[in-house]
Amino acid sequence: MTERSIYLLLVLIAAALCLPACGAKQHPMPEEGMADSQTLIRHATSRDEVLDAARAQAVMEYFGSDGRVRVRQALLVRRPGNFRLETLSPMDSTLSVVVTNDEELTYYDLAAERAYTGAPSASNLAKLIPLWLSPEQIVRVVLGSVPFEMAQVEPDAWDLEWDGNKNAWLLEAETPDGGKMAFWVRHDSWVLAGARAKNNDGRTLWEIRTRDFTRVSDGEEETELPTRIRFVMKDQNVDVSLTVKEYEMNPDLPEHLFELFLPDVEEISLDEPAL
Repeated sequence: MTERSIYLLLVLIAAALCLPACGAKQHPMPEEGMADSQTLIRHATSRDEVLDAARAQAVMEYFGSDGRVRVRQALLVRRPGNFRLETLSPMDSTLSVVVTNDEELTYYDLAAERAYTGAPSASNLAKLIPLWLSPEQIVRVVLGSVPFEMAQVEPDAWDLEWDGNKNAWLLEAETPDGGKMAFWVRHDSWVLAGARAKNNDGRTLWEIRTRDFTRVSDGEEETELPTRIRFVMKDQNVDVSLTVKEYEMNPDLPEHLFELFLPDVEEISLDEPAL
């Protein structure tokens, strides 16, 4: 084979390998466009006014150092930071339940007859579920809202552009610690289409990936929600996915659903440095 033939062959191989990536669909920018980042933020914030709560049946998958765990769950969320997450057995009995309200976070392991209680903070929740979000931020993400407050920047600090690959608007800003935070927001529905945080060296700290959006309605209002939410922290070997099988928008969720009255079991404080 001549040198020229080898070169042509290498070019053809490179082109073939590029096809899957280069062939990714690029969605055009919406015709009406977007005036600026503050306008987009107002749209996303106004969406929050029509979606206050949700009920969902879901499957959670956890990939980590201990392998893969897959469980069925029943999930209730209500603004600002109330949620109830029940892990179910194949026979639909409750194996464990996590409940948060304005005052307390409680995890009850029925099989072990043990409960953990503490302040409803991100640090306490992380001792139970390997995420970095506070209960309020988890509620916002499950409801498809954009947790702008995580960046701790003013509305005019965001750079705005259209991301044709994600079919969403990209908002990116430098955070007070020198890192960068990005949010993707779908046009018209103004639902969260992804999020990412980087440190001041450009290394990705965490990502939220949402996809497979569906339209939901409460009979009066309608919006869009993701049926697949993935939380990724590669450096800490954390990969948690929530696949929603059924959504109910704005159900009536009484206060008692976000309170947990424990039987006579061992109680351990989450407010201590370690479990």
